[in-house]
Amino acid sequence: MRIVALALVSVLAMAACSPGAPSSSSSGTAAAPPSGGASNGFPQGGNVSFRQTATMTIGGSAVPEVIYHDGAKMRTEMNGPMGHMTSIIDNDTHEAFNIMHVAGRTMATRTDLSQLQTHASTTVDMDAMRAQMQARAHRLGDCSAGGEHGGEWTVDAPAGAATTSGTRSMCVTNDGIMIQMKMDGNVVFDTQSLQRGPQDPSLFQLPPGVQVTETHIPSQASIADAMARARAAAAAAQGHP
Repeated sequence: MRIVALALVSVLAMAACSPGAPSSSSSGTAAAPPSGGASNGFPQGGNVSFRQTATMTIGGSAVPEVIYHDGAKMRTEMNGPMGHMTSIIDNDTHEAFNIMHVAGRTMATRTDLSQLQTHASTTVDMDAMRAQMQARAHRLGDCSAGGEHGGEWTVDAPAGAATTSGTRSMCVTNDGIMIQMKMDGNVVFDTQSLQRGPQDPSLFQLPPGVQVTETHIPSQASIADAMARARAAAAAAQGHP
């Protein structure tokens, strides 16, 4: 179950970091993106549909990943410590599913994402996180990955926040798709290919007959703990104390 929670943290973090991730309104429908970008020029996507193949570096190991995005829905696939894992986020229904294929069995957990709005003090408010991140973004220059071009952006730490050990920058296309991320100059997320266009609706549905169990969104404390452990593992892999 801990692996499932960490997988959910990973997907929620990516959804918050990527401007291409949709923002949901209180009515449960995907909010229309504003025209242009933020006041500082940071791209704001949301309605771009695409299929993206990428590599995520976790603890020094490169993990292939496939991302599907269509409207208010997002799907990620990767091979995790317990086998192949699929995550689906549906901002129309405020649901997130984690599907694992282990030893010939398929298991799924469901999380109610409405907790992001009703319990923002104890969980993660992605809308607020994304808006605050965009307000603190600064453009560094041009960048490219996977045959796509965009702008490289860095994000200042929140006022009064403790200084972190890493400096993050993101390469974002003009239509708001994150195609690369760096930590301290090292690439930790890199796109190999990107195809825009509508995606098969069945990608965002549970396989028939899969038994689903309920889970809960990790608290801010557990998310901070998971991120701290991930940073420590990455530092150890690179030979840093």
